[in-house]
Amino acid sequence: MRLRIAAVARLKAGPERELLDRYLERVRSSQTVRIHAAEAKLVRRVIDTAVSRALSPKLELRARDGAVEPSEELRSFSTRLVDGLLLAVAALPDHLQRRLETAFDSALDEEPLRV
Repeated sequence: MRLRIAAVARLKAGPERELLDRYLERVRSSQTVRIHAAEAKLVRRVIDTAVSRALSPKLELRARDGAVEPSEELRSFSTRLVDGLLLAVAALPDHLQRRLETAFDSALDEEPLRV
């Protein structure tokens, strides 16, 4: 007797959804949305690996495109300090997303894609 289990689910917006979309764009040759159990387990394992590696201090981020440093600084020290703190807080979500994407790409490169 054969038993076939089919599960239908949608991911909410969040890091897992973004990483799944990244996987679908970067790795899959087929544009179908259907993912079979073996592939789903593989993707889940890679996403879990990426999440754990994203917070590792050993992870090296790729350079951003077009990062430009200002040529001279005319602000006072206190203004630079406050601006730096505000920029650091504002850039945190983007920084975490870049770390997660870098870790995901690294985990995908290491994982044998046998589906």
